Amino acid sequence: MGHDHAINYCVRGNATGEAHVSATFGWLGDRDKVDYMHKIKAYRDWALGFGIGYLGDNGSIYLVPVPIVDYTCVVEGRLFTQSPIGKDPDEAFMSPNFLSEHLRKTGAI
Repeated sequence: MGHDHAINYCVRGNATGEAHVSATFGWLGDRDKVDYMHKIKAYRDWALGFGIGYLGDNGSIYLVPVPIVDYTCVVEGRLFTQSPIGKDPDEAFMSPNFLSEHLRKTGAI
């Protein structure tokens, strides 16, 4: 498949019934700054987002895609929202404390 910036999550089994997960979680860049392809293609094919992985007691990793829509996302049932970068420089969307504090409190990281 190569590399992409879409959000995709797929679980498929193999011949022995084992489940395999493949996932891409988008990216956290600025599509307006892309200069090596047409912007319409970037807007069509690329999604803002990230993923969170949880390690289960059984050794399995559970992946959760987190799309970012209109500067908002939902993590563990909680809605996070921020100003777009450039609108309020003191509250940039992905500031270091944006989600990390919440994820630390819940034990996700």
